[in-house]
Amino acid sequence: MTPRLVKFVGSKLGILAAHPAQFPVPDYGCPVAVPFVGGGSVAACYASRGHRVIASDINARLVNAHEEIRRDPEAVIAILGRLVGEHRDTLIAAGDGEEHVAGRAFFESERARLDEGGDALMAARFLFVIRAGFNGLYRENAAGECTTAYGKPGANVDLVQADKLRAYSAAVQTVRFLHEDFAVTCARARGGWAVVCDAPYEGTFTDYCGGEWRASQPGLPGMATGNDRERLAAMLVYLDAIGARWTNHDADTATTRSLYSRWPVVEVRRRGTVNSDAEGRGDVTELLWRNWR
Repeated sequence: MTPRLVKFVGSKLGILAAHPAQFPVPDYGCPVAVPFVGGGSVAACYASRGHRVIASDINARLVNAHEEIRRDPEAVIAILGRLVGEHRDTLIAAGDGEEHVAGRAFFESERARLDEGGDALMAARFLFVIRAGFNGLYRENAAGECTTAYGKPGANVDLVQADKLRAYSAAVQTVRFLHEDFAVTCARARGGWAVVCDAPYEGTFTDYCGGEWRASQPGLPGMATGNDRERLAAMLVYLDAIGARWTNHDADTATTRSLYSRWPVVEVRRRGTVNSDAEGRGDVTELLWRNWR
């Protein structure tokens, strides 16, 4: 299976396995751009096949975690192991009935310090917050503050997963991770490149990424406020014009079908594993648009 850094909203692991032919292939010697890196499975998949990959995200904490695991996995693993050990000791010391209260206090203390310390420490804290958080949901408010809720993991749960981190690091050694807006990454593309766009899905949970991905805000006639999804649609037109091949993933909604209506679309099914509502974790339909055949 393709490795990934973390379970992240909108993971493409299932689609990579079930629908590999839906992902674009670059011309010989041309790179692949992944402007919404997420958990990293798409970047790792392309890199493991020998392609040069540029992967980016607007979330600085996420990009730092990817880069630090690529650069020095053992340093991050060691720090993460210390954090997990301290969390475990906190649970044990609290005793029955109070372990989750103590664990939450430790979790929230580390969450409040996500941006403190060196890059390896920040990467380890980021991974700890996601793995000890509720159902792997990474959340940020409008001010960029992490609001991920405590997931109450037991003292014996493996929150380090060192072997998986090492496997991911090995897979992405040639990937270039960048902290930048998706439009900047897409603008790097040239004819013959492949671009895989996997923006936050329309009408779904988006409180993890920054930007404005909700529906367009109404205004005076002819003066509606646009959003990032409309910027993405405009960038796809640009990629058409320069001869880059791309695939774009999004939810199956009236908005997306209208916004991307000029391109062929394919319906695929995937397992929804990250949802605050257990009933929302079953198979869901999503759409893939592409400008190549």
